[in-house]
Amino acid sequence: MPGWEKLLHGDSVFWVVKPQVGREGISGLGTLLSGAYIELQPGAKGAQPAQYQLLDSPPLAPPDAKGIRVILDSKKAGQLSPGDPVLFRGYRVGSVETSTFDPQKRTISYQLFINAPNDRLVTSNVRFWKDSGDRGRSHLSQVCALKWGR
Repeated sequence: MPGWEKLLHGDSVFWVVKPQVGREGISGLGTLLSGAYIELQPGAKGAQPAQYQLLDSPPLAPPDAKGIRVILDSKKAGQLSPGDPVLFRGYRVGSVETSTFDPQKRTISYQLFINAPNDRLVTSNVRFWKDSGDRGRSHLSQVCALKWGR
């Protein structure tokens, strides 16, 4: 289709729109009658890849959102889900975008998005942990891998 190439870049995102119940409420009810469909969030930068990953749900933060994306790997962390808050001293500074298990490495990778201006808190020696509400904390990672720039 003419014009589509202007929408497709490395940061373009595709996801399936379907009925979902989550922390933010219920969405996609219209698809009960029409059926599921694929939604596109156009990108603005990066070379067009040969393939795109199809997400099960819409991204929590658009590719052009101000902030930083961080990948944390853990061998033994409690379960975190997309939409869970990332807190700094009790204040929400971001959220968990994705969680994936790598069976070969036996690790769980969490992609977090830290909103600007709070992204300045992420330095090379930042530490993340899962606060279970009790005195014990499940340590996620001592070193975060910065996957994308600011």
